Amino acid sequence: MKLKFSKSFRDLVNYLLAGGLARLLPFLLLPYIARILTPENFGLFSLYRLYIALGSVLLLFGVDQGLFRLLPEVSENKRRKYLSSAVIFVVFVVIVFSIISWPWHDQLNKLLLKPDLPVPFFILPLLILVNGLSTLILTSFSAQQQSKRFLMGNLLVQVTFFLLFLAGLQAGWQLKSFFVSFLLANLLLLSVNGKLILFAFQFIPKLHILKQLLKTGLPLMFLLLLTYLLYQSDHYIIKFYLGVEQTGVYNYGYRFASMLLIFVVQSNNVWLPRVYARGEDFFKQHFSAYASLIALACAAILWFLVLLFHYFSGLLIPSGFEISKQILLIVGLGYIVYGQAQMIDAWLILKHKSRILVWISMIALILNISLNLYLIPRFGLPAAALVTSLSFLFIWLAILIYLKQVLNAKTLILSALKTVLYILPFFLLFFNDSPLFPGLIFFLMAILEIATNPLLKTIWQQ
Repeated sequence: MKLKFSKSFRDLVNYLLAGGLARLLPFLLLPYIARILTPENFGLFSLYRLYIALGSVLLLFGVDQGLFRLLPEVSENKRRKYLSSAVIFVVFVVIVFSIISWPWHDQLNKLLLKPDLPVPFFILPLLILVNGLSTLILTSFSAQQQSKRFLMGNLLVQVTFFLLFLAGLQAGWQLKSFFVSFLLANLLLLSVNGKLILFAFQFIPKLHILKQLLKTGLPLMFLLLLTYLLYQSDHYIIKFYLGVEQTGVYNYGYRFASMLLIFVVQSNNVWLPRVYARGEDFFKQHFSAYASLIALACAAILWFLVLLFHYFSGLLIPSGFEISKQILLIVGLGYIVYGQAQMIDAWLILKHKSRILVWISMIALILNISLNLYLIPRFGLPAAALVTSLSFLFIWLAILIYLKQVLNAKTLILSALKTVLYILPFFLLFFNDSPLFPGLIFFLMAILEIATNPLLKTIWQQ
């Protein structure tokens, strides 16, 4: 019998490529960028990317999340009106923010970055605006299941950005090349989809549509904001206590570790709704199997990165960045359990149970900041990595405890046990640098999981 997985498989490949481009190209080029940029500029490069991501979450006010969830439910002729309301709202918010922050840009520059930068803080609202508009365009493609357009849009932005960025680095522009390439890459996407943007300004925003977008998106925006702060607060604390250069060193290892989340996010976008569409009872029955596949995928990606850093350390680790290998391993272990939490988050969001996630994330963030403020000045970058993993572990355990209300204890224990088993071989690397023996243990467990997992064939065929 011929396997019928083509639609699911194509969507997964498109979303993985699109989502992966944001990490894959930096993954390939980051060692080169770290060598070309001065240590200070690499740290500033890391901070600017973090602030753009955080600023986009804040200034979008969740309307992108609202679009993603509401567009599939409205008729074809109303979808552009929803996009129009979102676009005009975001432009308005960024303009207001720019006016308010303008008198304070010197103080913000000193607080968040460094004084007397060649491209100061006040350029951030412009970068956030073009990034926010690009996000709305790509979100509309994703919401309408236009996976090919979503892929091509991401491909256009990422390839253009890195081609221009590398050209600027070769020309000796250093940090300025980042701003020029980021701005032009996003403007290119907006120009290619210029009809959608121009169409947006032909309408007066509908208040009832805007209200729907905000009502749907704001709770998820708040959750996303807490998540970004959980990701990024340690970077700022490192900058405050240890300097911009150490922020760059930490971010180097951290960004490689964050690749684990690509598969989780994109597989949830493609497969979780399909599995959940078979009924909540079906999903509960196969919860442990789905969670095991997520944990296995995250562990496999981390193992691949560990192998690369071990056998190609001369290429991947620039001078002065040696500790990033340790950062990768510690943060990566945290991302394996956090991948589990993200999978559960997606399920609870489908069930409209996001409030508990906000509370858990808020407590984790307070824990994260408190420990980082105490430990980073005393123990440096490894402490920041450890606190990140402990925060992820707390989120995972808290969500599992909450799930006792809807899942039986056997299912939860089995899911947690398999995740722990996939993590255990990595701890051998703290005592022996060679990844071969622990890798063999992990490989045997992975073969056993693939052979016995009852859900693998089902999701592959959908």
